[in-house]
Order: sequence, then structure tokens, then C-alpha cells
Amino acid sequence: MVEETLPDGARYRTLDMGRDTDLDDVAPLRVPTDSWYVLGDNRDNAADSRFNGPAPGRTLCGVAFRIIFSQDKSHVGARP
Repeated sequence: MVEETLPDGARYRTLDMGRDTDLDDVAPLRVPTDSWYVLGDNRDNAADSRFNGPAPGRTLCGVAFRIIFSQDKSHVGARP
């Protein structure tokens, strides 16, 4: 487990699948209008916007409406 601290001081414990991978640190990026910056929930093994860049809004076709798996069982069944 690794504890990450966000700029606002919030801290989260995360599972790190490997140190110093290409996607651990990414440069700041301006997301174009009508696009989304998407992140996978398995961030050490996800082909998301850190890899493919922002996703044009016209290519998105779904909305998450319920959590079906979480390490924290109290989140299962909840709305994101």
C-alpha cells in the first residue's frame, strides 16, 4: 500500500502494482472542450487518458450508476 496526498491535503491509501512505471507521473494537460479525462480504477494496468489522451465526449456511451466491486465492502451497491 502507498499513501498518496492530493494538493488539497486529502490522503488516500492505494495499492501500487509497481514502482516507477511510465504512468506514475504525467505532465499537466489542458482537456479540450467537449472532452473528458478518464482514469481506470486499476490505474497501474489501465489504458486510460494518461495513455490515450482525453476522450472526445461523442465517443462516450455509458454512465456508471452503481459500484459492484470495491476493496471497501461498504461501497458495494452504492452510487458513485
